[in-house]
Formats: sequence, structure tokens, C-alpha cells
Amino acid sequence: MLPLPGKTNIVDAGAFAYTETLIFPKEVNGQPGKILKLKVSEEYGEDGETMESKKVEREIYTWDGSKATKQ
Repeated sequence: MLPLPGKTNIVDAGAFAYTETLIFPKEVNGQPGKILKLKVSEEYGEDGETMESKKVEREIYTWDGSKATKQ
């Protein structure tokens, strides 16, 4: 087992959603020698369906074959 960045997924009854996704080098949109961590936050209106705001952040970790280090 090798230590990797953690990830979280949270959904609150149609009011808020937060998702973290890891993209590895050989996956679609992956980059050689890097692990990408995408963080997406979404807030919804009172009806629970209309998206009020969406924020996307990206973290990049370099992979040396034994550990991931945040850039």
C-alpha cells in the first residue's frame, strides 16, 4: 500500500454538494507523473434543483513511484 491524497464526498439534501476526485496519470485527462485532485463545491437554490453557484479547484501532486507530494 502507498499513501495517496485523501478524498471526500458530501451531499446535503439538495442544498449543498462537495466532491473530491483523484485523476491518475493513465486515466482520461491525466498527466504523466502527476495525480490531479479536483474539488467541486455546488450550492443549490431553495427548490433544491437550481444551481446557485459552482466552484472548481485543482490540486496537483507529483508522483515519484513511491509517494505523492503536493506542488
